Amino acid sequence: MNDDIKEVWADIDDYPGYQISSHGRVRSVDRNIASRNSMKPFPLFRKGKMLKMKRTVNGRAYVLLFINGTPNKLIVSELVEKHFNTTEVE
Repeated sequence: MNDDIKEVWADIDDYPGYQISSHGRVRSVDRNIASRNSMKPFPLFRKGKMLKMKRTVNGRAYVLLFINGTPNKLIVSELVEKHFNTTEVE
């Protein structure tokens, strides 16, 4: 990875609350969620963080992104190609 190139972040299509960078990193964004307290619900603040990547058996990097509690495995290089129109990741 070249440190001279500025890292650009883009929202991931169909996955609100997640972003992909031009360097192939994935993060969640700061957000407010509803508490699970059924008697007295209140908003909770969740700080965004960098997501840990895992590897497939073929060695491709992937992350798990959640929609309504359902995990979805997405290949990082495919996300970068889709959002930055390039194929230079990994």
